[in-house]
Amino acid sequence: MGISSVFGLLGFGVILELIVPVGLGAIFIVVVVASRSEPDPTGLRPGVVYMLTTSFLSFVVGLIASVVTVATLASLIGRRVSGSDQPHAVGNQAARIVVITLLIAIASGIAFVYHGRKARLAGRHEIAVLGQPGTVLRIWQTYTAAVSFTC
Repeated sequence: MGISSVFGLLGFGVILELIVPVGLGAIFIVVVVASRSEPDPTGLRPGVVYMLTTSFLSFVVGLIASVVTVATLASLIGRRVSGSDQPHAVGNQAARIVVITLLIAIASGIAFVYHGRKARLAGRHEIAVLGQPGTVLRIWQTYTAAVSFTC
């Protein structure tokens, strides 16, 4: 079994066993939290729930990408091509996987930071409008608890 088969199976397993349940759970959280019966005078609740859910999912994707990057680099340990000037096939494939997963990690990191900042700005806006923390702070606390539990 070649390295591409192993990483193909690994990728399919990650998608099937992690991303799908997390995505469905995130959709459930968005629906439940966004439609709560408590008052939301600023109307920020659905947007903040979206931003924090996106932030969390991008965190998970970045974490998975970094694990795959390290696993790919570790697969190169101890592999040598003796007496050949040809490029190492496994090394080239590992380089491609590392570049792709690092690009995914960078993109998810940017999404994580961007959506987290937008959610914090929404919290500051709510405090400026209401004079006190409200719905956004409660959503932020729920998000923090969910991320802590998941991690």
